[in-house]
Amino acid sequence: MDAPRFERYSAVPLFEGLQHEEIGALLGYSETVEVEAGDVVIDEGSSPQYFYVIANGVLDVVLTDKGETPKVLARLSDLSCFGEMGLVNDAPHSASVIAVENSRLRRFSIEKFHQLMALEDRVVYRMILGLARLISHRLQSSDDRRVR
Repeated sequence: MDAPRFERYSAVPLFEGLQHEEIGALLGYSETVEVEAGDVVIDEGSSPQYFYVIANGVLDVVLTDKGETPKVLARLSDLSCFGEMGLVNDAPHSASVIAVENSRLRRFSIEKFHQLMALEDRVVYRMILGLARLISHRLQSSDDRRVR
């Protein structure tokens, strides 16, 4: 991939601080997935196999919570990521992710990233640091909502 094609991905929180060439290398491990409105990309309770970056489109994070009325926890759009917790935690997905409109995603295999970590791939470790920042930011946002 040439620089103009992946330069926009530098806005993805997981890729924060990475050089464009490093982002291109990471994107080389992904595949493009097209989803239609209503498609379930991640099913609550399923085992994590992939994480995603939204190239373009809109998806909802939905909690079904044992048959109760589904609750939309978040609406994600271009360059948001989801499913990334599976990189560090084998626990089943805590919510579903459903396409609101036709969307194009970049899908990354968690198994492939674990293989790269075992090889001590520096770029993958730098991406994991971006994941730690993202988790920290989400936790802080959650704490801020509770305090108010």
